[in-house]
Amino acid sequence: MRNMTVEFPDRLLIEQLDDVWVMGIADFRIVVKEEGQPDYVITVPAGRKSDYASVPKIPGPYELYGGKGKKPAYGHDYTYSPEFDPNKSRKWCDAVFHHGLIAIGMSQEDADAMYAGVRVGGESHWEKNSAYPVITAP
Repeated sequence: MRNMTVEFPDRLLIEQLDDVWVMGIADFRIVVKEEGQPDYVITVPAGRKSDYASVPKIPGPYELYGGKGKKPAYGHDYTYSPEFDPNKSRKWCDAVFHHGLIAIGMSQEDADAMYAGVRVGGESHWEKNSAYPVITAP
């Protein structure tokens, strides 16, 4: 895993759209710090739709990880979108998610499990690179 730290300087302000989807009602920033690199700021614009971490709703994984890691998951959905920096790799985006989970206080073991899940389950969304469309805030 990369030598990286992640910070969330903003509150995540969302509107619940239905049982699954939320929408950001304000810009949301993520600061990525990597040794020897300038800070990289990801700004998720207001109006972005997310389902957070797409944990399958099956017994076991959902009870352990469903609904956890909302800030990192919201940002991760954006990094998989076509609007995000095309120079950043999927592996980098997934590393930001992993380090974001640690930053919000998740245990290393749980963060590692969620990272493994996104490495396996995220590929199809990355290839489409349009799983989370922009919607306009009311």
